[in-house]
Amino acid sequence: MSSKPATPSSAKKAVRQKFVAINDVVLLRAVNAFQPWRAPAGTANGILKVFEDIAVHCGADPDFGVDKPGLALSTRFSTLVINFNRDQCRSMRRSGTVEQYQEGDRLLLDILSQTKDWEEKVAVENKIKDAKQQAIESSSALMRRLAMSESIEDSDEGDEDTGGEGTDGADTTGSTAQALALMQELLAVLL
Repeated sequence: MSSKPATPSSAKKAVRQKFVAINDVVLLRAVNAFQPWRAPAGTANGILKVFEDIAVHCGADPDFGVDKPGLALSTRFSTLVINFNRDQCRSMRRSGTVEQYQEGDRLLLDILSQTKDWEEKVAVENKIKDAKQQAIESSSALMRRLAMSESIEDSDEGDEDTGGEGTDGADTTGSTAQALALMQELLAVLL
């Protein structure tokens, strides 16, 4: 015999199979709060994990009348965005109030703005990383050239020293000027 307390039927949440306007608004509020576009791609804490968290959050909301997993909410969100971008929102408006649709449109605009800003930020960060990597590769090439010119100078000086003559001041100044030019080029690349 189970000792489960009886719950009145009015306390149970009505579960629908299809989304209606209020469900979309609750979903969009949760998406706006959780910001799944910031989730790292391809990891255990990726976008689908965030949508699972959104599903739990939405399920706790008394206005949310569908019981759907995170994948279904992700699909619904994608559908809302696609239809909004195509300006097909009117065809989706079968139930709900004008206020719900206005809030949904406002939330979608806000979410799309945030995702665009996030994508631009990531693109700038990637450009900076690429520029730094290119600078490192360029500086490595310059350092190799500098090292090669120094080793050539050392071998030339070794040849001149074996002849019993002193080093020529012009050659040393020329190689120093070349080394200085290489260092300036290196600094220009790094800055």
